[in-house]
Amino acid sequence: MSIVSFEDILSYLDVTKGYFTITAANDIIKLKYDGGASTDIEADDSTYEGDAIAAHLQAKIITAFGTGTVTYSSTTKKFTINAGVGHTIEYIHLGSDMGLTIGFNANHAAAQTITSNIAASDPSAIVSVIHNSVEDWVENYCNRKFEGQLHVKERYDGDNQEILYFKQYPVLAVNLDNLVWNSAGKTLTRADGGSFVDDGFTAADKVLVQNSDSNSGLLTIATAGVAALVLTFDDDIVEDTDDDNIIISHMRELWVNDCKIDEDNYEVEKDNIYYTSGFYKGHGNIRMTYYAGYSADKMPSDLQLAIKIIVKHTYQKMQEETHGVKNYKTGDMTVTYEDGDIPKEAEMILEKYMKWEIV
Repeated sequence: MSIVSFEDILSYLDVTKGYFTITAANDIIKLKYDGGASTDIEADDSTYEGDAIAAHLQAKIITAFGTGTVTYSSTTKKFTINAGVGHTIEYIHLGSDMGLTIGFNANHAAAQTITSNIAASDPSAIVSVIHNSVEDWVENYCNRKFEGQLHVKERYDGDNQEILYFKQYPVLAVNLDNLVWNSAGKTLTRADGGSFVDDGFTAADKVLVQNSDSNSGLLTIATAGVAALVLTFDDDIVEDTDDDNIIISHMRELWVNDCKIDEDNYEVEKDNIYYTSGFYKGHGNIRMTYYAGYSADKMPSDLQLAIKIIVKHTYQKMQEETHGVKNYKTGDMTVTYEDGDIPKEAEMILEKYMKWEIV
């Protein structure tokens, strides 16, 4: 899972997956033949497969210089330009807006044969690298993980406080009353007008039930066990008509020092946990296991938009060769950002999701 699907990123950038799409924004490579003047080799705007664009560039090079071959390797995903015996070809990266499209990311000195630096199966391969790097960068920038995942025995310092804020959030926590527990069907039915589906409950997941004398503890939701008004469990449950204000959450366990705390002694909110006795003072003496983050269908749309904006911004800068960098590297490509280099509209969104340390 990712914060934004790769297909949505490609759609936002209007990049075709599986082919080399040449437009006015990426149709020129600059070459010098036999040490002569820099010459623009301009490809016709179209969509090509690897061998087809190699053949097209070869025809353009022969027209410009009288000789030369261009080949594409389906194994290495790289392009090779051969000037021919007794001749040289030199690649100039500045001004070659097609360079990255076909895998050239730096100047190549004059030689009979030059080969692109990075694999270039199609533009979507480069977008994929940028996409993954941007998502990593955003999570580091915001100091949190957004994809739903289990955090096991995460340690915190106690300072005699009653509230601890989760390092990762949101934690699913819903306060319910007027519930109907059905032991025969292993179902829990709500009557508050809400929806278990909208609240983010997931089939086969585990939830913690608090403040119910009959059913407190971890319960596993059955496969296909989530409906708007009904949860069905794998575990046995008990008929219960007495308890109101039941909390169902993705908190799994709480330890203070060497004691596991009973579920009825604490309460869970989306970003914090409240323990009536207080979290005793100590270094790393609090341990919590909980599930936090967003499922794919609950990922905030404005957060997804911020990532799309940054990916597009980075992709365009790579084409324009106007990078300033501060180091996130994936494979052969480095995608990074200087301070103040995030598009303002994306920065404003990310500030909403930044995790601030409370001291």
